[in-house]
Amino acid sequence: MKVEELFIPVEYAENYAVSNYGRVINLKKGFELNQRLERVTNRCKVRFYIDGGYVDEYVDELVTQAFFVEYHPGVEIFYKNHNRRDCTVLNLTFDPQYKE
Repeated sequence: MKVEELFIPVEYAENYAVSNYGRVINLKKGFELNQRLERVTNRCKVRFYIDGGYVDEYVDELVTQAFFVEYHPGVEIFYKNHNRRDCTVLNLTFDPQYKE
C-alpha cells in the first residue's frame, strides 16, 4: 500500500515544509534539504537558513510536530523499526514499548 506524500509548512520557518515521509524541502528554492545523522543522539538533523543564520532541527521532531496531534515539546520519540534514519510517520511513535 502506497501512502500519498503530504507536505506541511514548518510553523516558525516559512520557507520550509516537512512531509509524512520525513523529507524536508525548501519551498522557495524547490529542493530537498540534506539530512545528517548526529553522532551524539544518533538522530537525523536538517539545517534551516532563517533570518541570516542557521538553525538545526531534528527531523523526527519536525514530523511529529506536523502530523501528531499529541505532540508537545520534550516528549520522547521512539522508532518502531529502531532505524533512526527512518523518520516516516508510520515509524515514529510515543509508545515506550519501542524503546531500544
